Amino acid sequence: MEALAAAVRLLASADVLPGPLDYETLIPPVQTAWCRRVSGQNLWLFYRVREDVVYLLFVTRSPPVPAV
Repeated sequence: MEALAAAVRLLASADVLPGPLDYETLIPPVQTAWCRRVSGQNLWLFYRVREDVVYLLFVTRSPPVPAV
């Protein structure tokens, strides 16, 4: 849980999003979001950014499908 909390803090304090290790991913059937792997964990954190607000969508153990 501490690694997840640290990932959320990093998102909240980031000057620029998406970050260099984040990538856009598909959320079926037709949506996309940004995804970041939680350091040292088998967890992926999905989020969206609108203006200066970060929306945390969900966390999963399943690797995401990158948007191409």
